Amino acid sequence: MSILESAISYLESGRSVIPTKSDKTPALAKWKPFQENRPPPEQLRKWFPRHKNLAILAGAVSGNLELFDFDVDSEGNTLFPEWRKLVDEADPTLFKRLTIQTTPRNGFHAASCCPTLEIPGNLKLAQRRNGTKVLTMIETRGEGGYFLADPSPKYKLMQGNFTKLAQITPEQRDILITAAKTLTGSEFLQPKPAPVREPRNRDPGEGLSPGDDYNERGDIRAYIESEGWQYVRTQKDGELWRRPGKDRGHSASLLDGRTLYVFSSNAHPLEPDRSYDLFGLFATYEHEGDHSAAAKSLKTKGYGSTSPAPVTDISDHPAFEKEESQKKKKPAPALLGLEQLDTLFEKDVSWLWLNHIPVGMPVIFGGREGDGKTTTCIQIAKEILDENPTGYIIWIASEGFVADTKHKMEQLGVDRSRFLLLRNADQTFQFNFNNSRDRQQLDSALKTCQEAGRTILAVFIDSIRGITPFDDNDSKIKNVLMPLNAIICDKYAAAVAYIDHFKKGQASSLLDKISGSPAKAAAVRCVYAITSVGGSVRKISLAKSNILDHRPKELRSVLSSSKGLIIYPSEEADHTLRDEAQKWLIELFSKQTEYRASEVYDLGEHDGFSVSTLKKAKVDLGIDSKRIEGTFGNPWIWSCDRFLK
Repeated sequence: MSILESAISYLESGRSVIPTKSDKTPALAKWKPFQENRPPPEQLRKWFPRHKNLAILAGAVSGNLELFDFDVDSEGNTLFPEWRKLVDEADPTLFKRLTIQTTPRNGFHAASCCPTLEIPGNLKLAQRRNGTKVLTMIETRGEGGYFLADPSPKYKLMQGNFTKLAQITPEQRDILITAAKTLTGSEFLQPKPAPVREPRNRDPGEGLSPGDDYNERGDIRAYIESEGWQYVRTQKDGELWRRPGKDRGHSASLLDGRTLYVFSSNAHPLEPDRSYDLFGLFATYEHEGDHSAAAKSLKTKGYGSTSPAPVTDISDHPAFEKEESQKKKKPAPALLGLEQLDTLFEKDVSWLWLNHIPVGMPVIFGGREGDGKTTTCIQIAKEILDENPTGYIIWIASEGFVADTKHKMEQLGVDRSRFLLLRNADQTFQFNFNNSRDRQQLDSALKTCQEAGRTILAVFIDSIRGITPFDDNDSKIKNVLMPLNAIICDKYAAAVAYIDHFKKGQASSLLDKISGSPAKAAAVRCVYAITSVGGSVRKISLAKSNILDHRPKELRSVLSSSKGLIIYPSEEADHTLRDEAQKWLIELFSKQTEYRASEVYDLGEHDGFSVSTLKKAKVDLGIDSKRIEGTFGNPWIWSCDRFLK
């Protein structure tokens, strides 16, 4: 069957199709209308066979189609066989009904339709680590997504057909999703020790909240069994458990014997893609998620204690002589030695994100308007959450544009349940932290999270300009940042990342570009500059560090149309971009043998390549360049006939 005949048969069976280039990008200037309305047959005859690649759009426009995409790692391994085994364990008939095709890199696609469920956007389901890189091994193509289909080159159907897709139930879709999530690397699920103060030796119950005490003394296995969960088996990454009401397969993984990570969306009242400790399970099952009520209930059962940590009492020291009556009214000051401080703070600097954001300390990320500060910082927040599956991020969008922030979060695939935007009592998102009332609101929000057992890893504030009434260069800004640091870092052991604007005009150094830099730099541990280096590439450079022997590598954030925003060390980013630019130039010169250099630069910038990267890739490939004298502008011409198809 020709590509035109296939496209027409897909259309007639209710699929929306578009042509793509060989690099998988749409071959249309405007293709999003076909996410809502399928193209007419006469349009297909204009597209095919002129274009050799055919893509099917997923989601509602194609009958609630959803596709599972199985990639391969650097050694050619795929999770497809393991996924099939898990699906067969849960429902022996389901896999045989799916439409399966192979992909050019020996990967697989598995497709079906779920007519009674609104299909979400693309989802990353299983990830594995390869050195410093994180590989997405299984992801979906859902609402707003598309995928190349047979008879596109090197795509071949091996089971079923896209014209007759299996119509599955939400419960069966949950089996497919759960099987994929189960195969993610354990480091993306395994709870890590929260970056907080080290616990001191204590008696049972002493100095613990009711929730923490319950976690230490309770039996999580006995509890979930009492709620109808069934043990399935033990694997290397933990124990698999099956939700109530299900007689095959599994729905969650018990990690380290203390944390239940739920995959299934049908394990009500538990939510999918969330970790629950024993206290969280108790609060959810018995108090409808009200952690305060759960803590009070446990308190009546003998859990928890309000005993304070011991300090060195210096009330008798001459420097603090008081009347006896005064001593009874307020606690005495204390002088703490290093041994006592070790119980409150980390002994050494440890790092929350790479070696750029220290645990429990403040930093600044500065940049020009429109240079991608917010997008880059959202990606950093995402990577922090990915590395700490039980932690949370608080984001303060003090400049407004909250809808834009939400859109960027969704585009970058941030965990929706653990990326929290702070709204004030006036139902707006703006704060003036020079005002004690607004600082108290932040303190209250952090306290609520702490009492609910949520570990806040970092607070991102976008931006300094939005949280103070002062001019950018006013030294009084320091008087706003320091109290915030005391609340966020000292009291709750979280990091804080301030987003800031560059000065207008020239500056002699990166630090000098940060508005009001002397006062601001004094209030934080590290200052970083985010600058554009061409196309969609941004550079993250250290401007100042107040941490001894701290020399972090320069980073690049690269926006890829297929992978989203990726942050690399600069040398790795240069190498990666150069490889991608070589592939891009080979594809370009497969269509014709000559281009004006200016045309190459314009096309390359559109696809995220700087002039410098393109020139290096040109040299690598041996593409010739010459100047045409006597022509207007004396343009440079790039020529190569070795890649012409």
